[in-house]
Amino acid sequence: MNNFIKEKFMKKRTFLTFLVIIGLSGVLLSSIKLSGSDKGILRISTDPGDAQIYINGKRKGSSPSEVGTSFNIALSEGTYKISAKKPDGDLYEYIGGKMDVFVADDTIQSIKIELNRYETDKGRLAREAKEEKERQEKLVREEKERQEKLAREERKRQAKLASEERKRQKYVAELKKRSYSKLSATGKLLPDSARQWSCVKDNKTGLVWEVKTDDGGIHDKNNKYRWGGKGVSQTALGDYQGNNKRKPANWDGRGKRHDDWNTLVDGSNQHNLCGFNDWRVPDLYELASLVFCSSGQWDLDEGCAGDYRKPAIVLSYFPNTKSGSYSSSSPHARYRYDSSGDAWNVFFSNGSDGYDGRSGYGRVRLVRDGQ
Repeated sequence: MNNFIKEKFMKKRTFLTFLVIIGLSGVLLSSIKLSGSDKGILRISTDPGDAQIYINGKRKGSSPSEVGTSFNIALSEGTYKISAKKPDGDLYEYIGGKMDVFVADDTIQSIKIELNRYETDKGRLAREAKEEKERQEKLVREEKERQEKLAREERKRQAKLASEERKRQKYVAELKKRSYSKLSATGKLLPDSARQWSCVKDNKTGLVWEVKTDDGGIHDKNNKYRWGGKGVSQTALGDYQGNNKRKPANWDGRGKRHDDWNTLVDGSNQHNLCGFNDWRVPDLYELASLVFCSSGQWDLDEGCAGDYRKPAIVLSYFPNTKSGSYSSSSPHARYRYDSSGDAWNVFFSNGSDGYDGRSGYGRVRLVRDGQ
């Protein structure tokens, strides 16, 4: 009896356990079915990680710190705007997103959002403030440099003016050592203010000089002649001996001579230039007496030294003077290999003397002895 009751109890217990298991299984199955219905799973990863995730503008969480892992969220079927943001201090932040992400029910999909670094409003204001400060500092620096440049230029200008004034004073002082008078075409003495004159008298040497013109006539500044016409000097000059002198030598008349300048000499005498008919070509020393070095430093062999005006002559009395060479009547003591010979001239570019072949063309300025 007891065994029968015990067996019956065990059968009943087994049946009740079976019913409980069936009931629990139903609940579990219902749970599984409920959790998977009407939703899609969106897996979101960001680079860099640890970014705030926004879906349609609402914060939903943050991505994991480790790049490559995802933030998962269940979403109803639809299209979403996914954005992510990660602060980087106060001045910068990382921002990225995906537009029009479609999530279907009962699906799982993954997206990766690459974040780009941008300035925050505070960062922009800080940058603009820094740039403005740098701009102002640059303006101050440039203004300082400009003022310093102006000061340097003004110092240079003042130094140049002072130098020019010293040169002018030196020129005036040297000019006072000269004494010239202007003469008319008939030999009449003219005031220094005269604007037209034909000859100049050196009041210290007494020599009277032809003034060159710019009219294409026989006195024109551009006329050139070969050496050897009327009035050549009978004293040849050689090596420099110092004190503005060259070694003299008797000339035997050897070498070539040309009569080119006779046109100028004869024409001046026939027309009584400045009332005189004894015009001739000057020797080397006479011609060199016209050299004027405004620096006050001169040597016949070396010419002018220091700062001086060019051409090296007093242009206020001798206008139309070229800076090149003018021939003298003095022959050179040496002869060329072809026996043509050389002759002395004066370079008014620098005030020195020199020599050239007699067949070369040079300018000529006539002179006559004073009274």
